[in-house]
Amino acid sequence: MPQPKKTNSFSKSQPLVSIIIPCYNAESYIEKAISSAVKQTWGNKEIIVVDDGSTDKSWEIISRIKSTVLQKYKIDHAGACAARNYGIRKANGEYLQFLDADDLISPRKIEIQLVSLKNSDSIISCSWCRFAGSTERAIYVEDKLWQDQKPVDWLVASWGGGLMMPPHAWLVPKKLADRAGPWDEFLLGNQDGEYLARVILNSHLVQFCNSTEAVAYYRATPDSLSQYKDALHLSSRLKSLELCANHLLSIENTERTRQSVASRFLDFAFYSYLHDNLSSEKAEILAQKYGGSNLVLKSGPMFNLLRLFFGWKTAKRIQYFIRKVLT
Repeated sequence: MPQPKKTNSFSKSQPLVSIIIPCYNAESYIEKAISSAVKQTWGNKEIIVVDDGSTDKSWEIISRIKSTVLQKYKIDHAGACAARNYGIRKANGEYLQFLDADDLISPRKIEIQLVSLKNSDSIISCSWCRFAGSTERAIYVEDKLWQDQKPVDWLVASWGGGLMMPPHAWLVPKKLADRAGPWDEFLLGNQDGEYLARVILNSHLVQFCNSTEAVAYYRATPDSLSQYKDALHLSSRLKSLELCANHLLSIENTERTRQSVASRFLDFAFYSYLHDNLSSEKAEILAQKYGGSNLVLKSGPMFNLLRLFFGWKTAKRIQYFIRKVLT
């Protein structure tokens, strides 16, 4: 599609965008995250960095960065959601851009999304990719979420297909965030999924910005919250999925929405199995409660073959045993 012309001038008549960056012990990444925010071609912006009580050199790095659009705050450690909520309270923008301290956004990301946005009752995402070192080697995988959809349709496609969109791919109108309410500071897992489900369901349309210059780079790090597989984090993650199910079904309780909810629970049962069997069993029961799911669980060629003969639980146990022996 044709690319929007680059904005070379800055006018205060442009909507103000608040870029909110929570940071906790991200000394290796925070400077690059802030730099990607400063380099945004959209002129009318403010960057709000909230250090969540870091114990490494993060605050030292943040403190020495100079920019007229940068605000710096340090709070007692309370979690990423608390830091984001603090940032929202400090924000003056009509739009919110969330950016984790280890992620990046392309220079024209915000500009192109704002130009593409049809109205302030819509939320807009963009293409995204995973990267480990250099963004030049990032991996793009297009899916059914890379298109405009109605809010419920988007969530059904996401949950029913095991698909995701990272938080920094979105540009969120502040009034939608106000309707949805704050980030849930009590959740330890899937906080972004639960929060964005509320924002999406409060929108009129979920737009997708189809531009090669609007990109969210999602860093693959071993210490990411999504990697926590202890019982405490997994039980909290399951709680977030139950909240998500309630959010969606309160808007539309039909066979298709119940099946998408069931798929979400089945996917979690698979993910948590062998790490927290209690949460896994509860999720499987919830999947059946909502009518069961046709989601095909996959985890590599060996697992896929074993699953056909023994079912997914036995296949996963065999796969786990083989990997443990080989390592």
